Order: sequence, then structure tokens, then C-alpha cells
Amino acid sequence: MMPTEETTQSANWPDELIDLLERQESVLSKLHELAKYQGSLIEKGRTEPLLGLLTQRQTLIDEYTAMHGETTSKTEDLERRLQGIESSKKERIQTLIDEIRHCLSEIMKHDQEDQESLGKARDKIRDELALQGAATQARNAYTKGGAPASRFADRQG
Repeated sequence: MMPTEETTQSANWPDELIDLLERQESVLSKLHELAKYQGSLIEKGRTEPLLGLLTQRQTLIDEYTAMHGETTSKTEDLERRLQGIESSKKERIQTLIDEIRHCLSEIMKHDQEDQESLGKARDKIRDELALQGAATQARNAYTKGGAPASRFADRQG
């Protein structure tokens, strides 16, 4: 790489990072909105819309993940690199990083709550199925001739 290219890239680094962080923050904001809506779908037991929402979330997660590698390289030795840029850009970068952290935290909180809700629903269904299974076994015991014939009854009844 020629020194002039390196100097140009270094000069553009803050703006490129701000652009990248803004795109990440936008994706995470969309994920956060979907995470909130996901909870209401789980509460209402709306399986089909939930599956569609999960597909949307996966698309956004893939988009965010694709940006992550670029972010890692641009934020390498961030504290030192921030010292050499104007304060308005430095503040914008810090604000975006804080917003991204907050958004990620909120998404994880919603996902944890949803996971607990799904676990409770699963346990309720498992208990209902177990109860249904026990009732079926009891009914089958009476209908399949499982009860021995009374030896004291005569042939007519």
C-alpha cells in the first residue's frame, strides 16, 4: 500500500466508522423492535406470525454479523485512534457505541424473557399431554376387557 493511500484511509477512518456504526445501530434498532413484538406473539400463542418474525430477525442478524468483521478492524486500538480526531466525531462514535451496547442488552433481555415464556408454555403442554396419556391409559384399561369377568355373576347378567 502506498503512503498516500494509507494517509487517505486514516483521514477517512472516523467517517467510515461512523457510517458503519450508524448502519449497525439501525439494524439493531429493527431487531429490538422485532424482539418486543416477538414477546407479544409468544404470549398470544401465534405460531405462524412468530415463525415469520424469526425469519426476519435471522436476516437482520446475518446483516449485523456481516458488518461485525469490518467493525472489529475499524475499532482496533480505538482509544488511541480516537485521540487523533476532532471532538464532535469522537463524541458521535462514543454515542453510537453506547447506543449499540444498550440495544444489544435490550435485545438479549427480551430474548431471555421470551425463552422463559416458551419454557413455561412447553412445560404446560408436557403436563397436559401427560394427563391426557394417563386418562387414555385408564380408559383403555376398561374398554379392552382389562377388567376380569365377575365369577359370581350368572350368564344372564
